[in-house]
Amino acid sequence: PETPEDPIEILPWGCPQPSANPMPEHLSQSSFSPVERLHHCGSTIAPDPTSQRSNEQSALAATSGTRIETAAALRAEYGIQSDAHILLCLSRISPEKGQDFLLKTMLEWEQSQSYPSRPIWLFICGAAAFMNGPRYEKRLRSLAARLTKVRVIFPGYVTGARKLSFLSLAHIYLFPSSHESYGLTLVEALASGLPAICRDHSGARQILSSEFGIIVPESGESARLGFRKAMERILMDDSLRSSMSRAASEWASRWPFSQSAERLAALLQKPC
Repeated sequence: PETPEDPIEILPWGCPQPSANPMPEHLSQSSFSPVERLHHCGSTIAPDPTSQRSNEQSALAATSGTRIETAAALRAEYGIQSDAHILLCLSRISPEKGQDFLLKTMLEWEQSQSYPSRPIWLFICGAAAFMNGPRYEKRLRSLAARLTKVRVIFPGYVTGARKLSFLSLAHIYLFPSSHESYGLTLVEALASGLPAICRDHSGARQILSSEFGIIVPESGESARLGFRKAMERILMDDSLRSSMSRAASEWASRWPFSQSAERLAALLQKPC
């Protein structure tokens, strides 16, 4: 179980409630700039000139054609077969993010009789973390080299339009972290209409619903088996995957980033 040094309460919309500890004096005397209207752009937070949801929807509609075109460009760039199943994991390369768990799951999947006949591609996007990242990434690449059926690609750090293209390209978003306080990339994936498979932690439980994702309990070999079965269930059922995709998009449309940002900004501006 997670034991944060400064416990926080997770609010219904996924933003953390500040702890009861007093704010440091140098911060309490600062004047916060107006940040009532914010929206999430790829990996950055930028001012939003209006808080009306219709403007957000118009922006998404305006970029949807570009996203489809760039997803096709990624297929051409990597030579991905038209019938391939595409899995995506997007985070920094670091032990707590669980990419080794994911690759071990793939190794066991390859050896099982239930491994699908269609090609499987796994994109592990992200840069190595500062502390243990480079050594951990070396270990991941060694694990990936043992796979003979799953094609594993490490595209490195992706952001902006390229990140959106990977989200548009994938069929399932994989979130194998051992623990998360709030899954930002998970929310981004759901906003792109991706069903998600997560390990059981607070970041997944506060966001994921069975309508658009699967939370896999336990740890070790039993968790890897559960993760594998979840991938098989979604990949092998086109109707289920389509319904989960619609449900993910609908959930994300009800909880836009700008709404969470507005609520967080309001909390930050409350007197202590």
